[in-house]
Amino acid sequence: MNFKHYIITRLATPRSTVKWLDGRLDLFNKFYLKGLSIQKVKNFSVILLVSDSIKYNFSQFMSNDFDIKIHSYESFKANPSSILSKEDLSLDSIISSRLDSDDLLANHYVENVQKHAVINSVIDHKHYYFLDSSLHKFSLERSNANSMFLSTCCAPLQFNKKHCYSYSHLKLIKSRKFAHKKLISSVGSAAICHGPNTNSKWFRKRKTHTVNPNHFKSLFY
Repeated sequence: MNFKHYIITRLATPRSTVKWLDGRLDLFNKFYLKGLSIQKVKNFSVILLVSDSIKYNFSQFMSNDFDIKIHSYESFKANPSSILSKEDLSLDSIISSRLDSDDLLANHYVENVQKHAVINSVIDHKHYYFLDSSLHKFSLERSNANSMFLSTCCAPLQFNKKHCYSYSHLKLIKSRKFAHKKLISSVGSAAICHGPNTNSKWFRKRKTHTVNPNHFKSLFY
């Protein structure tokens, strides 16, 4: 199957501020880019969605190590296929994966998604972590194709709001457009709890464990 795999990240919405983006840059470099760098399969492109209304030097979020492009948040929200090139339209399928700008992918994430992708499918790993930013504590979470790291696969001409990440993963969960649901039996990623979130009542209520360094390295190095 000839495909293009896009990792799509909402970086700056109309509500984002310069102060918030300055703080996000460190998390982006520490976790987001690290997750991309450790992928066993490098056949993917990254789309960073930024609002047309935000004046900021987004070149700071670019990297020469990956195919990263800045794209209009407003254009994508109105028409997700605006990210596709003419060459993409001749492919068998488009795979899209949702990733926040402060999250960390396991090293097999891209490989697993591409291996399990079939036309008209939603793909997710069965487990993911909530991980504190010091990488000392985590909780293991279960997914039923409803995590924040969803991927989808569809024909290029079907790449629209019903078939890919447009604004929220919740919209994908509710979509009835998918004929196949692929659940991968492993941990696929980690949502990083940082700042006030680390000490929040919500995180403290999770069943947390101490990170096993060897197991962690097998996933995130």
